[in-house]
Amino acid sequence: MSDILEKAKQHFRELVSGEGLRCIEVPEWGQNGQPAQLYFKPLSALPIKIYSRLITLGSEQTVEAFVDILILRCTDAEGIPLFKSIDRIEMLRHISPIVVCKIITRMSEQDSVLSVEEIKKNS
Repeated sequence: MSDILEKAKQHFRELVSGEGLRCIEVPEWGQNGQPAQLYFKPLSALPIKIYSRLITLGSEQTVEAFVDILILRCTDAEGIPLFKSIDRIEMLRHISPIVVCKIITRMSEQDSVLSVEEIKKNS
């Protein structure tokens, strides 16, 4: 394996370990007066195969595609997926499209915002 490939892989491992999970609160899905917490990896910490799939889904701009994005990205605080592919049909039939769109918008906003640490790293 080439030195460049090794360096590229090491860079990605460092990126993934340094990014951590991001979190959004979803009041509509909460319990006992507390909003649900949805965690997700930032786009920069996703493998190319998943990143490419998300780009394709995002370009479709349909609520069905947004449900697929939730299935791919949403985890609990430990990074364990909240949804499985088999949940898709039930999600399409029984959850609010307005809430799905709101979640995707908030995820997008967090993906596009650079933290102070990220700005310092990039300068």
